[in-house]
Amino acid sequence: MSQQPKVKAQQTGIQSKLGTHFQTIFLPTLQLITRPQTNDLLKSYQDFTTETLLKTLPLNHPKKKIIVCDRHSFMMMELIGGQYLQDDNYNITDMICYEDYNVENFTRTFFRKTLAYFVIVDSTIEAATHALNFMNKSLEKFNEIANDSYVMTPENFFFFRMPKFTPFDGKLLDPFKTSFRLGKIDIPVAVIQDDVFSLQDDNAFVRLFGERDVGILNEIYSSLDTFQKRFGYFPKIFSRGQYSHQLAEMMNIKRSNNEFNKEVDFVYIVDRTFDLLTPELIANNYESLIDEVYGINDDCTTVNVNLSIYDKVFGSSKDSDVAYKVLSEKKNAFITLHGNWYNEISKANFNDIRTVLNEKIKATKELQELTQQEKSISKKLEMTTHFNMCLAFATIHPQIHQSIISYVNTYDNLELQEKQFQFFDYVFSSAKQIAGLFKQDLAGPIEDLLLLGKHEEALKQLAILCAGYDGIKPDLYDEIKKFFIQYCGIEELNIWSKMEMSGVLKKTGEKSRSFTALNSALRLYEKENSSSFYGGYTPLVVKSLENIICPQETEESSNQKGVLGAALKGVSKLTSKNLNDILTEEEHMKITNIKETIEGDPKKIVVFVVGGITFGEIASLRSLSQKLGRPIIIGSTHIIRKNNSMINQFIQSAEKEMRIFN
Repeated sequence: MSQQPKVKAQQTGIQSKLGTHFQTIFLPTLQLITRPQTNDLLKSYQDFTTETLLKTLPLNHPKKKIIVCDRHSFMMMELIGGQYLQDDNYNITDMICYEDYNVENFTRTFFRKTLAYFVIVDSTIEAATHALNFMNKSLEKFNEIANDSYVMTPENFFFFRMPKFTPFDGKLLDPFKTSFRLGKIDIPVAVIQDDVFSLQDDNAFVRLFGERDVGILNEIYSSLDTFQKRFGYFPKIFSRGQYSHQLAEMMNIKRSNNEFNKEVDFVYIVDRTFDLLTPELIANNYESLIDEVYGINDDCTTVNVNLSIYDKVFGSSKDSDVAYKVLSEKKNAFITLHGNWYNEISKANFNDIRTVLNEKIKATKELQELTQQEKSISKKLEMTTHFNMCLAFATIHPQIHQSIISYVNTYDNLELQEKQFQFFDYVFSSAKQIAGLFKQDLAGPIEDLLLLGKHEEALKQLAILCAGYDGIKPDLYDEIKKFFIQYCGIEELNIWSKMEMSGVLKKTGEKSRSFTALNSALRLYEKENSSSFYGGYTPLVVKSLENIICPQETEESSNQKGVLGAALKGVSKLTSKNLNDILTEEEHMKITNIKETIEGDPKKIVVFVVGGITFGEIASLRSLSQKLGRPIIIGSTHIIRKNNSMINQFIQSAEKEMRIFN
């Protein structure tokens, strides 16, 4: 009996065995969780989004099912319900990103008459028509290979749009109604970590700031509004930047009732362009370095590895271990960063990781002893599987840690770190030193990078200079721009126009808004600050939030009781009296008082960065949270990572436009 499907597969050219591409893991009896473990407000929101997803999908369909997604939707589905969708009761065979396949490979691997298909993509006309046409071509290829006349019907083919809140003319999908049942999944936000949520829109920065696609504001508004409708409205909104001001106004005008969130004091919304320096810097927190060495995946919860890394964990018992069996069946081996103890160490400075790991290794040994002593068979089985995953953590993360140490000590990294320290010495020093810097030959090193084919690195160096010094002198800027066009071709103009539009590349103007001036107002750089993840530098978003909570105060006012007095405890006073003189008018902070008074003790703070936030900034906000003694919930359009840097977004956007025009 088992031979027949194989013969059929050879005759038709259709493969019979399907693998699993889920990056999350579902084991009912195993304490193995790749989904972030949250609490309080985000836990409730996470449960709400998962429940919404499971109710929306026709999971009671009698056939086995495959979920087919584009890249963004695949990330969202993993984070919102990937673990639960693998429950045998739902009969879902696999979830894949169709963009990783051409039509023939997809057809041979995944197309079956015996399956039902859930096609889930972004809510844009381009994404919808591309996915639906891809499925139609796969049907044609299937009939060609199998010599069949199979027809798609809405009974077995379902199409869902993930909310992007861009203009969408549903009538354009009318031709597909005879083949697909059309629907929408109303889940705009994914919970990434126990204190982080994201729209997971990896090209949000270039869309909004480089292409002026203001539709993303509707996406952000709808996401935050969904959150507020369930948990109450934010009583106060602080905003910085053109789009953050617009967003604050939308949130105020469109508020439908007066039920306020009793767990949150205020939300701080800030444009990414308020700080274009930090995303280009090297951060030394554990999570940033994992991303630098391994490249954290789009779901922000896993990194790809060679499966042999697990051999050192499970050893000779791996063949009989249920956890290893599930891991080995995955199409891509990966390290699950969340669950177990990762949430604790992800918040630590890299220098402290060894101590934390030693504690976890000790705890694993204690768990092993308890497991061996357990008499109940069912309890022992549960403890054994839990122990195996603790052992995996306690074995794998020291290997990650060692890989990072090796990377940190390489010549290239040491050179980058030294250059960053030199940059800090220049940018946070006197105007005389800055003038000296610009007398140096900046064009020469940039040309050298272009000669070596390091296009992205050259753009990054320019972005750092423009951010730190508020631009480059016009004659030098024009000279460097000519180099780029000569070495990279006329298409380089498209990249530069987007970067200029966003302010990432710019010429110096009459008013200097340099980080030297900002440092004089906010003390961003304190060389001896050992708690900094950037070698003494604190990101501007973090320092400006601290300045909201703890502005410059007189001795009398800083001793006041209540909300502010409690917030000031343990936080250094900041010199902010000249800040508005330094910032542009759009960057002046606006306060939207939806509710005039906030009763009770200090509560949570929500920070939302429009255009992406880095792992280093997340770690710095967590550090501030500990110093304040107040929880900070962190949100953004996406997490900026090694694989989706701002520079990379510009390059990919320009390449995409070139493909369309060609």
